[in-house]
Amino acid sequence: MGLLIDGTWHDQWYDTASNDGRFVRKASQFRNWVTADGQPGPSGSGGFKAEPNRYHLYVSYACPWAHRTLIFRTLKGLENIISISVVHWFMADQGWTFAEGEGVIPDEINQATYLHQVYTQADPTYTGRVTVPILWDKVTQWIQADLFQGEDLVLPGSASFHRGLGENLTPSPAVFTARVNPGVNRAYLDGTLREDGRLHNATGASGIVVYRGNQFPERYRGDAFVPESAGNVVAQFALEEEGMNLTATQRLVEDEQWGQRDFLASTDERFRPVDAMNGPDGALYIIDMYRGIIQHDHFMTFGLFFLGATEWDSSPMFQSTSFGSRGH
Repeated sequence: MGLLIDGTWHDQWYDTASNDGRFVRKASQFRNWVTADGQPGPSGSGGFKAEPNRYHLYVSYACPWAHRTLIFRTLKGLENIISISVVHWFMADQGWTFAEGEGVIPDEINQATYLHQVYTQADPTYTGRVTVPILWDKVTQWIQADLFQGEDLVLPGSASFHRGLGENLTPSPAVFTARVNPGVNRAYLDGTLREDGRLHNATGASGIVVYRGNQFPERYRGDAFVPESAGNVVAQFALEEEGMNLTATQRLVEDEQWGQRDFLASTDERFRPVDAMNGPDGALYIIDMYRGIIQHDHFMTFGLFFLGATEWDSSPMFQSTSFGSRGH
């Protein structure tokens, strides 16, 4: 690995002798932040506004630092917003290159043959190492950041997310059960239960699925179904897109006793839906763990755990059941 000195490439390795043989990576010289309004972030200068298709990411599959940016790019749904170029895995006397090879994605932005040419495109007199990842700003023709962590793609804070990311889809996490839920852990805390004894907000949502089958009426297609094991329900949400924004509206069912309930609400306290998926026959499949207390013993009120452990020990049904880490 070489470096640039006043814009000229030198095939020169790191000076490890002065560091007792240790590899000490230099700090980034380009440390600007992409923000929602283009204002400066924690370091560097401003002017880097979050805009689709404005930024280009240079990476190497051989670099762990670059791996993190690719992972975050995928997790945050930025594949169609931030384009990429991938250098060749072999680093020779010119450093990272775009020579033909497996996995290489050429530089269509700056038409560089060597990665160090991207640095001199931004600063013809640059002095320093040439490294990945690099985030290039197509508008200012400048390196927005180099040698940054994957998390930096979405920092500082949710304000720097692209619109539609890092937002709550529903105004509240309310659930509408079909039975009183006194067995919910910490039910004695204010606000945990409604006045009628039913669970107020979701505490165990998991296994969310968007229905793509054909066994339900057409109006169900594209809705999200959310199992809530603590409340013995599966909630249904209508999803709506508006540009990059996504909102969810809870669909409720009229109930003679309770007024309203969620899509699937059981009066059986052992009904514990923990996952949902689209079945091969076009139906909606729900996985029911079916048991009483589902909290781990570390998160349970001691009296409730002790009562459950002592009473259930005598039941043949629970002789072979693992209960937390205490063997009950």
